[in-house]
Amino acid sequence: MREYIPHSTGCFICGQHNPVGLKHRFYAENGMLYSDVFVPADYCGFKDVVHGGICTALLDETMGWAPFIFEESLDRLCFTRSLEVKFRKNTPTMTELLVEARYQGMNKGICEVAGELKDLSGNVYASAHGRFIPIPQEKMNETIQYLIMEEGVVYHEKCRRYLK
Repeated sequence: MREYIPHSTGCFICGQHNPVGLKHRFYAENGMLYSDVFVPADYCGFKDVVHGGICTALLDETMGWAPFIFEESLDRLCFTRSLEVKFRKNTPTMTELLVEARYQGMNKGICEVAGELKDLSGNVYASAHGRFIPIPQEKMNETIQYLIMEEGVVYHEKCRRYLK
């Protein structure tokens, strides 16, 4: 069952009120975190190719939610500690894409996540590995104020529990 993740007001990736943002939504399904992606031509590096920084930001933001959602012991969101991205092919603009994040576990307080950016046929354009660390509680308290959960949307249970 698809369960959504809250979005924010101003985030470049998911901020619904950011006039230059991508306004993506994240959801958990079958033990993974996803974002359906459509990048307009305005975000290209070369003609018809999504800028590598945009690809990286999409992977980072989607992967960054995975520890909070899938690590039972975690009650806070995470900051990126490190992120390694491998670009496999030029990512086309104006194409329906999917970002997938697979939570791999936590060791000594560091959460490991793998991710891919691909098209709906399964062609992988970029893959990533990231390490994420829980944010301080005071930053969590501040961040909760900017997260939005809309009426009538099914949100992941952990979001309902911690991000009310």
